[in-house]
Amino acid sequence: MATKTKSLLGIADDMLAIDELLMECEGDISDTDAAEAIDKWFAEAESNLDEKTDNYIGLMRQKSLLIAARKEEIERLQMMNKQDERSAKFLKERLQWVLERLGRKSAGKTRKATITKNGGKIPMEIDPVDPKNVPELYKKYQLTIDSDEVRRALEAGGELTFARLSERGTHLRIK
Repeated sequence: MATKTKSLLGIADDMLAIDELLMECEGDISDTDAAEAIDKWFAEAESNLDEKTDNYIGLMRQKSLLIAARKEEIERLQMMNKQDERSAKFLKERLQWVLERLGRKSAGKTRKATITKNGGKIPMEIDPVDPKNVPELYKKYQLTIDSDEVRRALEAGGELTFARLSERGTHLRIK
């Protein structure tokens, strides 16, 4: 009995179904339905695993290209946002400058601009000084673990109660 292999269109349909499933679970790979569907797809595919893997990798690459395109678009939009933020800041500062120059506290009819004092804590200025020369009361220390020293000790065979070397993980390399 000959083993029936799926047509290219059938495999493409499988890829679309997997893509739709990933979209439904919002890319949450911990979603059991998505994991089970992909596992089932691979289980059915043992006879043509190489072909299915090629198509699966194609879907992964397509996702990577979409990610790259979206990142590029995000960067473009962020750059536009920064330009607009600078423009809005300039316009606001310029209006304040004009009001101050004219000796006015406010202006506008339907949209009112008013110069007011800033709220919050009173601003403070600290002179550039070496922290060693400041009294202890006014110093704050931040204690951290020196992970480079911990690694050196562990790699040299030392035993530490709070740290240990662990096994390297694995990953899938796509060529």
